[in-house]
Amino acid sequence: MKLLKITESQFAAMLENHKGLAIVGIDALTDARARKTGNPFSKVEKLSRFVGFVGMDYARAVNRELETQGKETSFEAKPLQWGEWMKGEDGKISRKIITHKGKLYFATTSNRKTRLKRKVKVQFYADGLPVEREAVAAFLPEKKVSERQSDAGLEDGAVQVERRTFAFSSAKRIRFNGKNYVITA
Repeated sequence: MKLLKITESQFAAMLENHKGLAIVGIDALTDARARKTGNPFSKVEKLSRFVGFVGMDYARAVNRELETQGKETSFEAKPLQWGEWMKGEDGKISRKIITHKGKLYFATTSNRKTRLKRKVKVQFYADGLPVEREAVAAFLPEKKVSERQSDAGLEDGAVQVERRTFAFSSAKRIRFNGKNYVITA
């Protein structure tokens, strides 16, 4: 499939103008946040390939999962700890794009069903070279479960709703509305 070039502002406009939530496939290269102590590598990154929903109401998604589990639905999301939700042309907050210090980010949400259908694929890179996870595993942080979702009744991390935020610049390829995009400067 052809890879179309698009700027950050063009992609932001596409997301903002898309009615409702957007299903987005993402290949994102991010810092793996490896510990420095004892780590022989100067840089560890991970390329994640996954599908997420952009514009999904996070609290509503958590409450839907609580309802599925037969539990009380009283979860409330906290406001953003950094950045601001971008406002659309109509002045409304869309909850699709975050702005922070001049950079654009998009927040993806995925639920258990989505993760079961489309498993996240991850490739690690150490000093720019592909490596197996085992080569860097000792230096990677442990995956955490959401304490707030646990307190609400979703103790098992496998059933929790995942929220991930990515800088537009970390997206190496985006699949959206049947097309493949690469974001250019």
